[in-house]
Amino acid sequence: MVKLLLFAWLVICSQQIPGWQITPGATTPPPPTTPGQTPPPTPGSTSTMAQTTTEESTNTATTEASYTKQDTSMPTSKPPTTSVTSTPATMSTVETTLVSTTASTFLKRFKRTIVFLYTRTESHQYVFLRGAGFTNRQGKIAIIHHLKPKPGNVLSEYHKWSNNDTYLDWNGAEEGQAQYKSSKEGNVKPEGTPLIWTTDDRNDKHKVEEDGYGYTALNHYGPSHWMLDVLMNCNDTNNGWFQFKGYLREWRQHENKVYNFWEYNIKQSHCTGRVMGLPPTDSINHFAKCGYVNVFKFNENECQIFSMNPDPILIG
Repeated sequence: MVKLLLFAWLVICSQQIPGWQITPGATTPPPPTTPGQTPPPTPGSTSTMAQTTTEESTNTATTEASYTKQDTSMPTSKPPTTSVTSTPATMSTVETTLVSTTASTFLKRFKRTIVFLYTRTESHQYVFLRGAGFTNRQGKIAIIHHLKPKPGNVLSEYHKWSNNDTYLDWNGAEEGQAQYKSSKEGNVKPEGTPLIWTTDDRNDKHKVEEDGYGYTALNHYGPSHWMLDVLMNCNDTNNGWFQFKGYLREWRQHENKVYNFWEYNIKQSHCTGRVMGLPPTDSINHFAKCGYVNVFKFNENECQIFSMNPDPILIG
């Protein structure tokens, strides 16, 4: 069985962008639907943004973006880090399932999938994804986060929140999904699948592979592109497509209060890029393709899709 898993590992590394790894460890149970979470906007909704706060707020999240390289003078937030260092990562339920999966079946089901979602953010703002193959709130897609903390490195928010995040779904935090301990807020629970703040600036002192945020060669689009980088079970999608919305968490220090914002309703049509295509159905959510690089803007309809095997745009 060990040889079989090793074979799957080697084949994936030869077909995907270098750097992927799974670290074995303990198992965790699959997450049930979390009660009390704010449901995503549903088709036909008249509201343009579903906002949840501890109190009523009239403020909304604002965005300004372009698919072309962004002005690097724009204010962008780089998530702060704590002094907590990494410990051996545990193996999730999804990862444990892979141990008993043949190499050929694994390669057919799980594909490295990347989503970039541009939104200009400030300090104490973080972006998560919620979604699934369908709008059904019970739907979910099995994922394995690609980025794992290196032994001895300082843990970012992403490193903490991605621990035991085993599904992309509409229901926010999963049971057992790790919290981030903030020096100002205390224990902060995730609001879905966490994203990684990235930039295309090679001179940025922080690197995604080392710090959990900062520069990555995958980003050819500019600063403040929040990235999802996972192995995704394409069998859980809608003929290779999955839906999602960005979910922005903002802590306002002067109020000591948290505000959460859904994206506006989306009307996505034909995607551009090296891999073009139309979503399988109408939706008020973004549509992305499993096994590809997908580029979006917060609250915007446009989309770009690129190949993963490999596409020249990924060669820095």
